Amino acid sequence: MALLSLHCGLRAGEIFNLKGHDLNFQHDVITVLDAKNMRPKKSYMTEAVKEMLSKRIPATPDSYIFTQRSGERYNEIPKLFREIADTLFNKHVKDNRQRVTFHTVRHTFASWGIISSISIIGQNAQSL
Repeated sequence: MALLSLHCGLRAGEIFNLKGHDLNFQHDVITVLDAKNMRPKKSYMTEAVKEMLSKRIPATPDSYIFTQRSGERYNEIPKLFREIADTLFNKHVKDNRQRVTFHTVRHTFASWGIISSISIIGQNAQSL
């Protein structure tokens, strides 16, 4: 999930709602149908994302990509992410506004885009 946010800029809710039919490996595109602004958007797969998702293709196109051991879709980021972030980045952070969270990964995606001179205004803003 963190890889999708880092490489594609997807929000947690968008990742939770991804289903098999949202993945197009022929064109390396992920279609996000449940975007925050209620408009579908496309995100392009990096090689790392493509490799990871190719190992997570569900049995049916209508099934979720990321499911818990119970088979249910996730409704929140797994506790393991918070534990790792706390160990690596948040150990001595007192101000909650300075803590690394799952959404921080999405901000890193946006920062990488700006560093690479990708405009975040207009059409490209939909993927951010």
